[in-house]
Amino acid sequence: MAWPRRRHGTLQPLADNLWLVEAPVPGLLAYRRQMVVVRDAQRRLLLHSVIALDDPGMAQLEALGTPTWLVVPNGYHRLDAPAYKDRYPSISVVAPRGAVARVQRAVRVDMTYEEFPAGACLQLVAAPWKDAAEGVVSVQSADGVSLLFNDLLWTPAAPAGPAACSGCCDRSRRCRGLLAERSRGVWRGGSSYGGGSCNSPIRRGSRV
Repeated sequence: MAWPRRRHGTLQPLADNLWLVEAPVPGLLAYRRQMVVVRDAQRRLLLHSVIALDDPGMAQLEALGTPTWLVVPNGYHRLDAPAYKDRYPSISVVAPRGAVARVQRAVRVDMTYEEFPAGACLQLVAAPWKDAAEGVVSVQSADGVSLLFNDLLWTPAAPAGPAACSGCCDRSRRCRGLLAERSRGVWRGGSSYGGGSCNSPIRRGSRV
């Protein structure tokens, strides 16, 4: 498979074990997407919502450690996942249980969030409903906990009437509860990560 050539920014450090790169969505240049790179104590890399980088960008990424896990955070953010799997055949593809069928239209899934081998600095948690197609990656850094997610809190425009949106509102409340629990009620800088989302930027602040 030919390596895609994508426009993208530079790989920016966010913490001692956390990096971010942003790029336009191909064909939808008004929208942005982000890849987050996490490194554990064994210098293994988790790549969340991957973006194909140019040669210098990939060299910079590979200098950080060994690409070990590729997280496809839902069934739609999978554009560059096949290229990464082709470049790194031993990388393990991880997806939420409810997104596996759609993700596997593009790349084979090796494990779900529930099956991920959680460590001291890295945990994957599915959203709190049956067969959830989204989830949260919790990252422990030297200065605090970061939460990475995709479209988990995105809510589309609902039909008119309070009853019509009750399901969406209920899920949003449950998601916020999950995020508050994982971060022990502390949001970094008062805002959450939207890692990989094409419609919400990532912000990061100091630990409270």
